[in-house]
Amino acid sequence: MCDMCLVPFAVAASVVITFIITAAVFTTIYIGTFLTLGCGLGGYMFYKCMKSNPLNDVCTKLNPPLEYTKPLYETLNDYQPRFARIQERIYPDIKTFVYEHVLEGTTLNDVYIDVLRYVRAKSRWEIIATDNTEKKIQVLSKSLILRFKNDIMIHVSEEGQGLERHFKVDMRSKSRLGMSDFGSNACCIRNFLDTLAASGAPTLTTGKFTKQF
Repeated sequence: MCDMCLVPFAVAASVVITFIITAAVFTTIYIGTFLTLGCGLGGYMFYKCMKSNPLNDVCTKLNPPLEYTKPLYETLNDYQPRFARIQERIYPDIKTFVYEHVLEGTTLNDVYIDVLRYVRAKSRWEIIATDNTEKKIQVLSKSLILRFKNDIMIHVSEEGQGLERHFKVDMRSKSRLGMSDFGSNACCIRNFLDTLAASGAPTLTTGKFTKQF
């Protein structure tokens, strides 16, 4: 084949190579710009979240907060006073749960057993300790994907007498890692107390618990 015949192939090859190089350059620039913007936006959102929600310990009872029955590590029962102020500002709805209506004859132990039953039904919740006298339940929960651990404490109590008597459930959830939990502890408390609220008041009927709606 003569040299003149090879010219069209050389030109075509040059065009293809130029196109590939140009596409690669623009693709690199595009991906780089996208990653830069994505990382920048993600970093900004992370900073804003950390600044507005520097909280990894949430409790329905703040003064004083619930203490864990079995401290699994040295600082588990530590609580920073500033957390109470932050929680009241960003989670005003996290309060003690109160059973408003219970059948006559329902005891504190009835309510405690009912709450314990719902704890046992939760997936990824491991009961660490129970105190049947003080009506306390300590739980270790793990997130679904990254297996982050949160320590949970639940306390069932009662107040008043006669018609003024009512049962209460307090709860604390604390993350083991990070300065901010990104709302996970508050969500954990809300979900569990909402479950109790939806179940109605515990009642003792022929030795079995039934739901009241």
